[in-house]
Amino acid sequence: MESSRRNWDSEKVRGGTRDIDHFGVAGTYVESDRAGAWGRVSTDDGELGSKASLFDVYYLQQPEGGSFDVFVDGRRTERVSTAGEGTQGGYATYRVPDGEHQLEVRTVGDGMVRFFGVAVERETPGVIVDTLGINGARARYHLLWDDTLYREHLRRRQPDLVVIAYGTNESGDEVPIERYEQRVREVMTRIRETTPDASCLLVGPSDRPVRRDDGSYEDRPRTHQLIEAQHRVAVQTGCGFFDLVAFSGGPLSMVEWSAADPAFGAPDHVHYTRRGYERLGQSLLAALLEGPLLLDEFEAHQVVAHIEEARFRLVLANDYRVEMASDRQTDLDGVPQYRLVTRADGNTKDFVNQREVVFSYGLPTAAQTYGVTAEIRDFHGFDLYSEFNVNTQYLKYPTPNLSNRVTVSGIA
Repeated sequence: MESSRRNWDSEKVRGGTRDIDHFGVAGTYVESDRAGAWGRVSTDDGELGSKASLFDVYYLQQPEGGSFDVFVDGRRTERVSTAGEGTQGGYATYRVPDGEHQLEVRTVGDGMVRFFGVAVERETPGVIVDTLGINGARARYHLLWDDTLYREHLRRRQPDLVVIAYGTNESGDEVPIERYEQRVREVMTRIRETTPDASCLLVGPSDRPVRRDDGSYEDRPRTHQLIEAQHRVAVQTGCGFFDLVAFSGGPLSMVEWSAADPAFGAPDHVHYTRRGYERLGQSLLAALLEGPLLLDEFEAHQVVAHIEEARFRLVLANDYRVEMASDRQTDLDGVPQYRLVTRADGNTKDFVNQREVVFSYGLPTAAQTYGVTAEIRDFHGFDLYSEFNVNTQYLKYPTPNLSNRVTVSGIA
């Protein structure tokens, strides 16, 4: 994206904002009444965003609104007037052959023109992701975005999933938790009312430790209050909840993430590094794709009765140990007996031993060991001895309908 930045005025809700304004679903806008103010969006040369077949420009229609010219691939397409009797959303849509394209808007200078953004898409099967993050934002800022325009924009995007991520900035605020929870509930309720068929997810605050005078760090209690409040709202509004603190390893985990080499947390102990955000993205995507199965009791029994394998895929690092147990594998006192799956070598702390561990869950049903032993005595004064053993353990997922067994082999 490119623009004549000095010819535009941009606005968003800030800490001292009290008045409701037309910000749209993105929570921000740019406007200008100067002639020749321009903005341009082009398809990228990379793997993603290299082609487009639709441009959808979002602007504000208002009394005495100005006009702007639209250029597609360098050619002037039309002049759009934003003047209207009332204040409402306006849209200019352009369809082009699927491929590399460029769209430019340029103000005429006959009045104020306000833009909210442009959606650049391909009318082919795929996934559309609208990233609408605003630096320093709070959840309550949503309530200062004109309700009618916000709902109109959100419905126009036709989302299948709406993800709201707030809380890290609020962990340093002094707003009572009760008031914060009420505001978050209002935000999520408006989203649910506007897009009732869409799924929704609330992402909680990240770990944000407090730095002491001696340079050490302590936990921030307010973060956990925010997590509890957001979790309650998610349950009440029928949305999912993703706990960022639990994802990163619990309280004070950001200290370790920032100290790791390479670092996963930024030096400010608030944000992640690119590597950290990539790990978060991978984990969040995996959680979304796996999703819960919404089954009644009978359907759940039918599914469980036909499970053939339960496989776990873990990304582990540092000093880890993975064991497996079941309430069907106990001692005489009924205490579950754990079976070692894998463990780390040494006491690593810097993530250098990160690996993916994949294993299937099952109860041991049999074991088989065979081997070969060779022994040579007094060979030029030496006694030689060697042994080769193969141990095969048979595991079975505890499903009555399954007769086959999984084997796990080891060589000693």
